Amino acid sequence: MRACPTIRTQLLRGAIAAAALIAAYFAYAQMPLLSYALIGVSLFAMRGCPACWVAGMCDAVRARKPAAPVPPESKTE
Repeated sequence: MRACPTIRTQLLRGAIAAAALIAAYFAYAQMPLLSYALIGVSLFAMRGCPACWVAGMCDAVRARKPAAPVPPESKTE
């Protein structure tokens, strides 16, 4: 799932996929085969379904933030 480790590349892939889906919507009436090809481009850009893209985005955000320090456990006896 870690194909793009940065948020910038994830957003770029999402923008390409969204543009391809919008173009596919408008191209369907005139050229259905081009529309299907654009849907394939969007799936390739997202590297799967939109949920896969969101999961990759969450991984990129999580990788960017440093882990919170764990407080030491208090000993109670």
